[in-house]
Amino acid sequence: MAGEETVIACLAVLGNQPTHNPLFVRVFGERDALQFHYFVHCAVDIIEEKVQSSRGVSPAPFDKYLGYLCPIDEYKVYGYMTVSDIKFIVVVQDVFVRDSDMKGLFRWLHNLYVDTLMNPFAEPGKPITSRRFCGEVDKVIGSHENILRTRIDNASSP
Repeated sequence: MAGEETVIACLAVLGNQPTHNPLFVRVFGERDALQFHYFVHCAVDIIEEKVQSSRGVSPAPFDKYLGYLCPIDEYKVYGYMTVSDIKFIVVVQDVFVRDSDMKGLFRWLHNLYVDTLMNPFAEPGKPITSRRFCGEVDKVIGSHENILRTRIDNASSP
């Protein structure tokens, strides 16, 4: 992924209310980390609005995938929230991305987060510093980066 900008620009895992403290934030490529921290915190407001507007509307089971949240600059922001109010936010370049690809990415990330918390030394609500978690995030993001690049290349070819 070196040399060219990645499709996936940022991944953030945020704690539950009221603080929404960042548990894990990773910015990919040569990008300004502070800018993406701002994007992520802007997305929290949108997630809260989306969740509030959907409460009481439908008795359907809680849908963890919140989908496309908003555009910010030349990026798109997607969200996912667990029943325990942990939020996953992924920022991607402003290109066509399938919901099924994003759902798969969030599912992998959620499972990885759960596996990390099953470690008896993990502290829920504290920043994730596990080298294993970081390495697995890199693998999952790399895998989905390849999927997204392939779809973009296929869409742009005649």
